[in-house]
Amino acid sequence: MSGWDRDRVEVEETEFGLIERDRRSGKVVGLEFWRASERLPKALLEALPRPPPRAIIAGGAGD
Repeated sequence: MSGWDRDRVEVEETEFGLIERDRRSGKVVGLEFWRASERLPKALLEALPRPPPRAIIAGGAGD
Protein backbone atom coordinates (compact mmCIF):
# COMPACT_ATOMS: atom_id res chain seq x y z
CA MET A 1 0.00 0.00 0.00
CA SER A 2 1.39 3.40 -0.95
CA GLY A 3 2.59 5.43 2.02
CA TRP A 4 2.34 2.51 4.45
CA ASP A 5 5.40 2.05 6.66
CA ARG A 6 5.41 -1.29 8.46
CA ASP A 7 8.00 -0.04 10.97
CA ARG A 8 5.68 2.79 11.98
CA VAL A 9 2.47 0.76 12.26
CA GLU A 10 1.50 -1.51 15.14
CA VAL A 11 -1.09 -4.17 14.31
CA GLU A 12 -3.49 -5.51 16.92
CA GLU A 13 -5.50 -8.65 16.19
CA THR A 14 -9.02 -8.64 17.64
CA GLU A 15 -11.99 -11.02 17.48
CA PHE A 16 -13.38 -9.08 14.49
CA GLY A 17 -10.21 -8.32 12.52
CA LEU A 18 -7.18 -6.07 12.68
CA ILE A 19 -6.61 -2.56 14.02
CA GLU A 20 -3.54 -0.73 12.71
CA ARG A 21 -2.19 2.16 14.81
CA ASP A 22 0.59 4.66 14.21
CA ARG A 23 3.27 3.88 16.80
CA ARG A 24 4.11 7.56 17.29
CA SER A 25 0.66 9.10 17.59
CA GLY A 26 -1.45 6.09 18.61
CA LYS A 27 -4.03 7.08 15.99
CA VAL A 28 -5.88 4.39 14.05
CA VAL A 29 -4.58 4.34 10.46
CA GLY A 30 -6.24 1.17 9.21
CA LEU A 31 -8.96 -1.36 9.94
CA GLU A 32 -9.61 -4.82 8.57
CA PHE A 33 -12.96 -6.46 9.32
CA TRP A 34 -13.21 -10.22 8.95
CA ARG A 35 -16.61 -11.46 7.70
CA ALA A 36 -17.71 -7.83 7.31
CA SER A 37 -20.77 -8.77 5.26
CA GLU A 38 -22.03 -10.78 8.25
CA ARG A 39 -20.98 -8.42 11.05
CA LEU A 40 -21.41 -4.83 9.90
CA PRO A 41 -24.79 -3.09 9.62
CA LYS A 42 -26.35 -3.25 6.16
CA ALA A 43 -26.59 0.56 5.94
CA LEU A 44 -22.83 0.87 6.51
CA LEU A 45 -22.04 -1.81 3.92
CA GLU A 46 -24.25 -0.08 1.36
CA ALA A 47 -22.42 3.23 1.96
CA LEU A 48 -19.01 1.70 1.17
CA PRO A 49 -17.66 1.64 -2.39
CA ARG A 50 -18.04 -1.70 -4.12
CA PRO A 51 -14.82 -3.62 -4.80
CA PRO A 52 -13.72 -3.77 -8.43
CA PRO A 53 -14.87 -6.83 -10.38
CA ARG A 54 -12.39 -9.69 -10.49
CA ALA A 55 -11.27 -11.19 -13.74
CA ILE A 56 -12.41 -14.77 -14.19
CA ILE A 57 -9.85 -16.95 -15.91
CA ALA A 58 -10.92 -20.39 -17.11
CA GLY A 59 -8.35 -23.14 -17.03
CA GLY A 60 -4.98 -23.06 -15.38
CA ALA A 61 -1.39 -22.26 -16.11
CA GLY A 62 -0.21 -23.59 -19.45
CA ASP A 63 -3.71 -23.75 -21.00
